[in-house]
Amino acid sequence: MGLFSKDEKKCCVCGKKVGVLHYKIKDKQLLCSDCFKAAKFPATTALTSLDSVDVIKQIRRMEANEGALEAFAPTKEVGEFLKINEKEKTWYVGAGAEKKRRVVRKFDDIADYELIDDGETVISGGFGKAVAGGVLFGVAGAVIGGATAKKKQTPVCTDLKIKITLKDINDPVVYIPFVTGQMKRSGTIFKMLMNNAQECLSLLQIMCDTSASQEPVQSAPVASAADEIMKFKGLLDAGVITQEEFDAKKKQLLGL
Repeated sequence: MGLFSKDEKKCCVCGKKVGVLHYKIKDKQLLCSDCFKAAKFPATTALTSLDSVDVIKQIRRMEANEGALEAFAPTKEVGEFLKINEKEKTWYVGAGAEKKRRVVRKFDDIADYELIDDGETVISGGFGKAVAGGVLFGVAGAVIGGATAKKKQTPVCTDLKIKITLKDINDPVVYIPFVTGQMKRSGTIFKMLMNNAQECLSLLQIMCDTSASQEPVQSAPVASAADEIMKFKGLLDAGVITQEEFDAKKKQLLGL
């Protein structure tokens, strides 16, 4: 971010004069606040590594996302934390930093996920993975053994969130925040938020399992007619089959 100087400076994307609030990207190019807002960059983005083409691509992506968001009809949801369309196999997070972005993604965009309680991962799972740290069952999202079974309990929680790692190098992670300040674990609100987290965990694993089950199964390579003929020629040379048997098999393989 920089300050407006005496020289008139323009946004490298829209060409408009930048104001007091603007942003520096690669090669000291400037980005106006309007284009920055339109791009809706993820929090992990290093602006100085991007050029104007990267910014334009991100803006176009967010414009396309607006259409996907308008057409999105959730069939399963956990408040604003997680919304899912089972038919289209799409989802988005509507809480925390994602509240303004709400990027619609596919089930198979998920690489893995983990529940982080005060900085420690207590449950994890993901695409093609077994759940570690607890056993999930049912759509209701119960976690057998408790989400904090692996860590020593403290009476107060200061940070509880789900981290979802994505198969996207430009947008690699999204968080679902549940607790962002001090909260007693024995309180009603914490228990409700933990239930929300548990349900999200179950749904995320179901989404990953659904995606994994639809992965194309690679069949064993089919031997060509030439390969089969060579195999039978070897049997002929070894005296295992007769010339007549070889000729009959050759005609069969060649469709004669």
